[in-house]
Amino acid sequence: MNLDKLKKDLERALGITKWSPSKAELEEIAKRLEELNGQPGRAELSKIVLGVVKSYESYNFEGIDNSDLVTLFSLAKKPAGSDDK
Repeated sequence: MNLDKLKKDLERALGITKWSPSKAELEEIAKRLEELNGQPGRAELSKIVLGVVKSYESYNFEGIDNSDLVTLFSLAKKPAGSDDK
């Protein structure tokens, strides 16, 4: 596995702005990821990384997912009987 690519992918996925993982730490993270069944979510990925490097700085880009509400409101605003078929 390309460790530089892994590092950049982790930074993008977790919003990491500051960290200094060693080669051995990146290899351990890669090993733990390979042992997983399926693709980890953001929380599980963060837990794996923090289990190896102990800390990193990141920006918080989490927010409330309003996609269901947006869909609901757009459906509610449609005139009655104007179903898109």
